[in-house]
Amino acid sequence: MTSVAVVFVDGWFGPDPGGRQERWAAELPGATRVAQDDWHVPERDAWVRRLDEVVAACAEPPVLVAHSLGVPTVVHWAAGGGSATSVT
Repeated sequence: MTSVAVVFVDGWFGPDPGGRQERWAAELPGATRVAQDDWHVPERDAWVRRLDEVVAACAEPPVLVAHSLGVPTVVHWAAGGGSATSVT
């Protein structure tokens, strides 16, 4: 079985301790999570920039799993807000 890069993009107020995304990230080999500087005061450009950094660090185009404000973060990133070219 081929491994796939998975990036979890949590939303407003950050990850829920013990939540499903936390469990999935722990169970999936090589999975990573986007860690925002400020989970309580989201700033679109900063969140998109951080997602871009995480995606750019991936060896292959990742599958993005987003929740809450992570969803519009991914949408803005995919619409051209980020510079990583590994969108599939």
